[in-house]
Amino acid sequence: MGPYAYAQAAYEFVRDAIPHSADSGNPRVTWSASDVIEQRTGICHAKSNEADCPVLYAVPHPAVLSVLKAAPDRPTLWKTLPTAL
Repeated sequence: MGPYAYAQAAYEFVRDAIPHSADSGNPRVTWSASDVIEQRTGICHAKSNEADCPVLYAVPHPAVLSVLKAAPDRPTLWKTLPTAL
């Protein structure tokens, strides 16, 4: 399997098999790809369905990453996520 096919398969797996925690009501906060795969839940805080952001970051913004790592649960996360970068 080539790199493009692998990337497409990984994207489609996460898109189709991993529920968003807000949609499923899951309070857990996952911040790394391995956490998302292992715990089968993920948080969408990037270019999402609510907005089309013109800037894509190659790595997580430090402000977002620190809040994701520190949040004990999703309700706390929603209160502390940055609203602008």
